Amino acid sequence: MFNPAKFSGVEIARLRAVCASPQAPAGQHQVRKGTDDEWKIVLGLIEGTIACRNMPAFLPHILRSEECLRLVSTIQAQVEGELIMQLGRSGGVRVTRQSTKAITERILESAELARVNLPALHNMLGQTKTISYDQVTKSIHFYFFTRETAEKHKEVRVPFSGGVYRLLNAHRAAAGPIWDRQRGLNGQPQGRRVEYTILLLNVTRFVDIGRIAAFLKEKILTEFVMEDLDTHTPDSRTSTIWRVTFKLAGCPTFLDGIVRLLWFGTTIIVKPPNVGRRLQCLQCGNLGHTLARCTFTDLQLRGPGGVVVMEEDVKGLEDLARPFLSFEEIKEMAGRRLALQEAAEELAQAAVSPPARGQISGTQAAISLPEVTSPSSAPQAEQGEKFAHMQPDPRPAAPQPWITKQSKKGRSRGSSKAATGQVKAVASQVRTGGQELIGEDGEDWAEGDKN
Repeated sequence: MFNPAKFSGVEIARLRAVCASPQAPAGQHQVRKGTDDEWKIVLGLIEGTIACRNMPAFLPHILRSEECLRLVSTIQAQVEGELIMQLGRSGGVRVTRQSTKAITERILESAELARVNLPALHNMLGQTKTISYDQVTKSIHFYFFTRETAEKHKEVRVPFSGGVYRLLNAHRAAAGPIWDRQRGLNGQPQGRRVEYTILLLNVTRFVDIGRIAAFLKEKILTEFVMEDLDTHTPDSRTSTIWRVTFKLAGCPTFLDGIVRLLWFGTTIIVKPPNVGRRLQCLQCGNLGHTLARCTFTDLQLRGPGGVVVMEEDVKGLEDLARPFLSFEEIKEMAGRRLALQEAAEELAQAAVSPPARGQISGTQAAISLPEVTSPSSAPQAEQGEKFAHMQPDPRPAAPQPWITKQSKKGRSRGSSKAATGQVKAVASQVRTGGQELIGEDGEDWAEGDKN
């Protein structure tokens, strides 16, 4: 699909032929220079003036696999529209029914029973690019080719499993260049929304939150953020709740199946996002009963579903919540973090587009060690560079003296000492299975056989 306000009829026909032209299978390292029309199509894809249900076949020929993956992510970040339908407490979609076709069929079946506005619903589903279910938040996401299309359908009511749901637009109103859509309110590029959030309950001021953070950091290697949810008002219901957000698509391995953390006399309850508004016990972490009706013993609390933290687990851990001693320390730590972030970004950029030969980046120059050259080695290096093109003449092999041997039949024959030694070596190899020839040459052959 081409935007007629951007392309003329002749251009649309020509570019559509380029998109539909078959291509030979691209090798892993076989890329070529793209034509002007091909780059115009790529620019249209990332600016939203061209929409394709399938990526053009020429892309693997002008971009590597990594760049193709980044191109798809760019289109998803700044071109596609997204409407979110948050399901209720009992809602959910089974794994076998999470495809776009299965979700569409379930929506249309519910629409027939509810007798809702079928034309508007059919129009929205016909313009949908794909539908995806988020099992963490229990929400269905409708993705469209453009954000303008999503904005047009945000008022549609969608029936699903006996209920009718509203749609929430995931993006704010578009303003400015399309490349600015990837930036947040602070002007910084926004990361992809891949995160997993849990709640820690029963966390009071008398629980060492700094060492809890250090303990989780040691057990979970991915980056996470901890946030105090206390509203600091007299009627605050969240004064003992902390939110932990991991940059993962799902639950960390360490917390898989864990609902309580026994922290030196305090039972910290772990509330995963799939619990929702269901009742969770503040002693054992299980669902369906309150603390007053909990029958778990101390032995059961230390059983499956719980993690018991011992003294050796926190020995040597740094208190990540220790106070600053001065304003200068705050600025110093902020500067260090910024320098590390810039260094990581520079290394990532260098991995994608390395500097030219003979040039080094600022980070590499900062961490490279100075080269120490002795005074006597400098003239030798210059002399070596000066005469590098001169090759020494090959030395002729020294002539081997000939000897005369008498055979069993009385005949005499002549041979050199070198040839006689080679014959003996071959005969010895045949008798001993090659064991006598294992040496420097034998190791080279072994490596050649392996290769």
